[in-house]
Amino acid sequence: MFLSYLLFSLIYCWFTKSGIASIIFILLVTTVLILPIKYLSKENTSKYLLIASIFLILPLGLPSSFKSTFLPIGYQYMSISLISSIFYLVNYLNKNSKINNSQLICKTAMAVIAPMTYFAGPSATFEEINNKSFKFALPKLEFSNLKIDLTISGFFRLSLGYLLNSFDTLAIYESFSLSSLSSIESSTYLIIIGFFNFWKYYLLFSGASELCKAFLSIFRIDVIDNFKDPEISIYYHEIWARWHLNITERIRNYLFTPMTLFALRRFSNFNKKFNYIFVEIMPTLSLFIILSIWHGARKTDFLFGFISATFTILSRLLSKQIMKNNSLSKNIFFIEISRFFSLSLFGVVLIIYDFANKISEQASEINFSFKQFLPYLILSLLVYSYYRMKINLFKDNNIFENRNKRFSILYFESVILIILNILIIPEFRTSTNFIYFAQ
Repeated sequence: MFLSYLLFSLIYCWFTKSGIASIIFILLVTTVLILPIKYLSKENTSKYLLIASIFLILPLGLPSSFKSTFLPIGYQYMSISLISSIFYLVNYLNKNSKINNSQLICKTAMAVIAPMTYFAGPSATFEEINNKSFKFALPKLEFSNLKIDLTISGFFRLSLGYLLNSFDTLAIYESFSLSSLSSIESSTYLIIIGFFNFWKYYLLFSGASELCKAFLSIFRIDVIDNFKDPEISIYYHEIWARWHLNITERIRNYLFTPMTLFALRRFSNFNKKFNYIFVEIMPTLSLFIILSIWHGARKTDFLFGFISATFTILSRLLSKQIMKNNSLSKNIFFIEISRFFSLSLFGVVLIIYDFANKISEQASEINFSFKQFLPYLILSLLVYSYYRMKINLFKDNNIFENRNKRFSILYFESVILIILNILIIPEFRTSTNFIYFAQ
């Protein structure tokens, strides 16, 4: 086990260009937070979980100069790993108290610095490291061990994302102003760019996550899927149920769901307005406040959190009203239009988040012709159609047919991947660009 930890430490130092001080810091924090769990009473468990979570998340809200000086690279994802391990260990140690302290600390620290998880997630936890299938072994490029299909898919997504990122959208973002939405033409352009922007970030982020998961499979560490096909979401709030699950799903499991259940028990007798505030709005706001702090607690982060929370609450309300109308909720045309606008809105929120300081406050129009926007629309629709087709291919449970389909997809993505990286974007092959986009 010590050899595995040493290997993970060396990989972390090599990838992040960090020194031994970062490894010592991670080991100390892990020791301080993990050891007390063995001696907790049931009455103090909830308090400890709250204190430990705050202790790990609050440093992310400190000034950037402090974080770059004192926190190790990748601390955002490390904090998720530690919090998840702490929540898991509270229940695990009640049933398995015989595990010694050195194994407990070593396995948790290994989860924190599991290779590649500190770039884009998903984060590993004590649960995956403690799994019987995990063992120390030198990388063996075997199909049964390394997930070849996930590796190809990850590189394919990254390459497509890089291709979309190479389009010159900066001028469009800088020309955007809130007042320009009064124009139908400008609003149409914004919807197109929003849809395009969703795919750009989704492909880059999900591609890096898939490569991370594939790399960890070498060590038989099976982490969660960071994304669950957000492109099939019909409403805005459904995207968040499928997006960046490394943090959103864990916040839901550890905070959102307990808060909702508590609110249902305590406030179910209140009138509908108060009941909706405590059961729906408060847990949603809590989720996005934590997300804002986790992203850095800057003004733009809280703006992003506020806008996302507002749209999520409104989307929930709207979906409940639509569900009452059976003819509308089952209308295929309505579903596809709703899906397109939801993904576009998500992309627009990302535009506002990334370029909040560059958005002009002056009244201005977007002076672009439709021909300039046509490539963005066509390319993003082609990508959308491909991934929808890919999801639909595996709807049935025929193992033999699915295996043939999987090899066909693998072959197709490999060919396109070669074309993209050799003919179109050869500069992507450098490790510097790969690590940049993985981050």
